[in-house]
Amino acid sequence: MSPDHNPADSEWISAAFAEIEETSPHQTDGKWLERLTADRATLIADWDVSDAWLWQDWPDREQYYPTTPHIGSDDVARLASDRKFIAIRCKSRKLDEHGRGADITKKEFDSFLAFSSHEIWAERWLVVIGDTRLSNNAAKTVRDKPVTLVNIESDLRKQELNRSRRPESCPHCDGSGDRWTRDCMQEEAIGTSVALLREHAKLNEDGRARGRVILPCGTGKSLIALRIIEELTEPGQVSAVLCPSIALVAQLRSEFLAHCKGGMNALAVCSDEGVAKDKELATDPTADLGHASVSEVKGLVTTKSDEIGKWIDAVADKNGRIGVIFGTYQSSHRIAEALVSGGGVGSFRS
Repeated sequence: MSPDHNPADSEWISAAFAEIEETSPHQTDGKWLERLTADRATLIADWDVSDAWLWQDWPDREQYYPTTPHIGSDDVARLASDRKFIAIRCKSRKLDEHGRGADITKKEFDSFLAFSSHEIWAERWLVVIGDTRLSNNAAKTVRDKPVTLVNIESDLRKQELNRSRRPESCPHCDGSGDRWTRDCMQEEAIGTSVALLREHAKLNEDGRARGRVILPCGTGKSLIALRIIEELTEPGQVSAVLCPSIALVAQLRSEFLAHCKGGMNALAVCSDEGVAKDKELATDPTADLGHASVSEVKGLVTTKSDEIGKWIDAVADKNGRIGVIFGTYQSSHRIAEALVSGGGVGSFRS
């Protein structure tokens, strides 16, 4: 059985889908989505959440909001990476036969924006189901005051797909033939890469090593990269993964969290400022030519070098988990600035 496959995952994911399928054709008060989000948040790998509560059950509510009624946040979650809080607003929609729900208007979360301006909130999420989008005015507001639109149904689907694949029986490994399965070839690529990088690092006085893995599409390069990083990064150390676009930052962060074996603290270093405004006229080879916005990246996101340095130092103090920074080429100099200024140099691995 693959280490990524857990039968229990299939059970709770199936139960969540059944509830969504049963409830989504109807107009509701949304309480079911608030409860579903709080109950399943810690099980969705991509969310990187260690704790989640309904607003009224949040144990720290009296400390921060002793006199505030339930007017803003529906749920509260805590990030696994740094233990900071996420304010969550759930917007249930009656979906039509095509799975489309009415757009979310700015008016529907104005109170949420005001409520979540408190400094304790590291992130603000709008949790939805189906094909539910922001209205034009709401989208403009989100760009000015970052709110992440989180589709719980889509994230459940991705986790189901990631966890359900079982390894094939490999004729090469069991001696029944010459055919190599993809899993077998991935293991060879990982083992060979790690061995060569370690060997080259020993030969160089500064301990550095460089390499390149070239594989066709669909062969699992992201998983291979993750396994190499896990092999070469000790708990408390940090590795960096640089990508050409924000969309790939979001994608790799999601895949790494879904498949990591020993736990991972994740930080995204990217900004909408690095996105090319005119794709056809962009001459910078490192320009982000995608259409994704930084608001689509879950978890910790920053371009401030002092925050990056503090995050690296904090990871070094945590046992049992590696740290991975996912950054765009355009924002990579911020990581360098953090290291040059002294933040986390001793724990930075690659």
